Amino acid sequence: MISSSSPENHQGRRHGPGTAVVVLLVALTAGVAVRWWQLRGRDPLEWNDTADFLSSSREPWFSTELWIGKRSPVTPVILKVLGGDLETYLALQALVAALCWATLAASVWTVVGPRWGRVAAAAAIVAFSLTDPVTMWDQSALSESLAVSVLALVVAAGVQVAARPSRSTVLALLSALALWLALRDSPAVVAVAGGVVLAAALTGRWSWARRRRPDEPGPALATPLAALAAGALVLGAATLAASNHGSRHVFPMRNVLQVRVLPYPDRVAWFADHGMPQAGEFVGPGSRRPFEEPGRAPVTYVPDAARGDGMEEWFDWLESDARGTFARWVLTHPGYVVTEPYEAPERTFNNAGGDRQFYAFPDRRKVPLVDGLLAQRSWVVVVVGAVATGWTLGRRRYTPAFVAGAVTAALALPHALVAWHSDGMETARHLVIPALQLHLGVLLVVIGTLLPTRRPEPPDEASVQAATGSGVASDHG
Repeated sequence: MISSSSPENHQGRRHGPGTAVVVLLVALTAGVAVRWWQLRGRDPLEWNDTADFLSSSREPWFSTELWIGKRSPVTPVILKVLGGDLETYLALQALVAALCWATLAASVWTVVGPRWGRVAAAAAIVAFSLTDPVTMWDQSALSESLAVSVLALVVAAGVQVAARPSRSTVLALLSALALWLALRDSPAVVAVAGGVVLAAALTGRWSWARRRRPDEPGPALATPLAALAAGALVLGAATLAASNHGSRHVFPMRNVLQVRVLPYPDRVAWFADHGMPQAGEFVGPGSRRPFEEPGRAPVTYVPDAARGDGMEEWFDWLESDARGTFARWVLTHPGYVVTEPYEAPERTFNNAGGDRQFYAFPDRRKVPLVDGLLAQRSWVVVVVGAVATGWTLGRRRYTPAFVAGAVTAALALPHALVAWHSDGMETARHLVIPALQLHLGVLLVVIGTLLPTRRPEPPDEASVQAATGSGVASDHG
């Protein structure tokens, strides 16, 4: 029995689903109102990728090109349903954003204890969802807005799994994860890394428990968590297989080679020794010279027209063996993964100088105050996260919000590395999702320092007997 001085008595009461629905509706209303205000009177911003999405959307419904082709399927499928209407697409992705972030606010509301803490936590989620780094993508006909929104949905389901691992919560998380992976390929590393770590943790815990008490069964929650680990690995593998089938890696790999390999003779020599044909096109007399611009990394362009201009063999290698050769380079040069992103100037091109504001309306409408509070630089976010994590570890109070946030933030690192290394162009845009993943994870870590809701206690023997007293008496009569 818990005494009146026990810390558990200071936890908030459990709140029913009715209150969470009210929170969801209030947050949804706020999100819709702000995004309508921001998009009103604006024409959609179109980019090169917009044309690719529209092209894929024109493929037949039952074609492999639509579902596992050169683009992840969700955005083309939505555009196909909408008949390519970009204004409607923007309105839809704004509505999806408001709904997903409202779902996260309601999910967090259910796991925070004190009333003031619940209000503050839900308000912080809504405020973060209205910061400029999040809402600026609602104005572009791309996949970033939907990917950020579904990220919020994945985290919302993750909070519930952290609070109560069960068949329903795990199924909700896997469903949200599947939708996220169908929007972009890079989150596949989140699924695979998360699945591997969770499977290893469960295996270690089971082995430790068996050594201590070999006759006792494993913990009940191991079954849904094992299903989560297996499901995440399957979804990650399926995404990679679909990407490989659609050859989605070919164009990004060409970009990587053009800016991180071909301008450097020593690297060209290594790749030539490991099977890259026509290396003489990039070094020596008469070779293609890198394009150099002050303050930018050199780039050796190999345009599509070069295929018919004597470079057929190199293009064939690009499609068949370049990715495997590049993977071998990474494995034999392990420092490359960590040091290459920090080269100055950054080895990328068509990157808007690293400024993501390039992708938004210059005179867009912003919500006052929220950016100054919640749209901080990543190094500030990391420091705040480290302080909150240290405080939580010291108190040993691992709340659902903290667990979900810590996992989200930790998996942002491999996500960022894959996003940066898998393409040599527009790295500022490709890092949007991992960066917001980090920021959102740290926000949840901070929220996780608050006391959680009271979890339902299993009935003790006395209460069971009291509830079934008549039945027990008749058995002994």
